[in-house]
Amino acid sequence: MNWLKREWKTVPVWSMWLAAAVSGAIWILMMLLFAGPLLSSGGVPVPMVALYGLLAGLFALLPATYVLTIGYVNADARRRGMRSGVWTAIAALIPNAVGILLYFLFREPLPVACPRCASPADQRLRFCPQCGQTLGPQCAACGRPTEISWSNCGHCGAKLARRDLTAA
Repeated sequence: MNWLKREWKTVPVWSMWLAAAVSGAIWILMMLLFAGPLLSSGGVPVPMVALYGLLAGLFALLPATYVLTIGYVNADARRRGMRSGVWTAIAALIPNAVGILLYFLFREPLPVACPRCASPADQRLRFCPQCGQTLGPQCAACGRPTEISWSNCGHCGAKLARRDLTAA
């Protein structure tokens, strides 16, 4: 749940306001077009119209979710160092949410902060492009990046000694 809260904070405020406006406008439009005539005809009981209003509200959540997702794509692409405008346009303009799926398939990993200079760097890099500091633990045999929890290198199979598990 902590991950979901962190990702929700990524959604920009403008996207939340726009989603609320879109959802409200669709709900009002549906109520004016369909519930108004039902009430004025007098043949439909008020609880049925209230149920229709609830269903219209649920239907209005679909475009709101789409707007929130577009806002998330915009902010997430920016924090990953990608071209946020291009990916936002792709996500918004390619129909049936295919653009959103493309974004999630091709998005870059989150950058990591260099332990020496704190500049953001691609986590797939072994060294910081600003200061040359090693960004994470690496195998002494092949020099490829490793994880702290590994006992053997996943690239060459060499046994990782305790000294290999620390960033040089």
